[in-house]
Amino acid sequence: MTMATTYDGRQVDSSSEAWRAHCEATTLLAWPLHKRRVHLQGVLARRGKDAHRELSELVSMIWKHQQASKLMAMNDNDRRRHLDQLEQATNQRMRADIETIFAAKLGG
Repeated sequence: MTMATTYDGRQVDSSSEAWRAHCEATTLLAWPLHKRRVHLQGVLARRGKDAHRELSELVSMIWKHQQASKLMAMNDNDRRRHLDQLEQATNQRMRADIETIFAAKLGG
């Protein structure tokens, strides 16, 4: 059994469903938005609403963790500017989630 580390630091078997879902979600994040949407529509059609929701939520959570990790390497001014850009591109709730994850990483 080979262990792999997920975005949130969990150790999972590399042949597990958790790792498969993690890999699918990180692959989607590397794709252009239109291609992600097409794939997610395919998931909805083939695997159903629950699978679509779970994958969409996982993609969102991994993206938030990636954004929080980017903040770790920035100075305060760049960090504020990046968060402002995220808020404009997404919404206040997304920014708040990323700031929470960032704070946890700082304390971590």
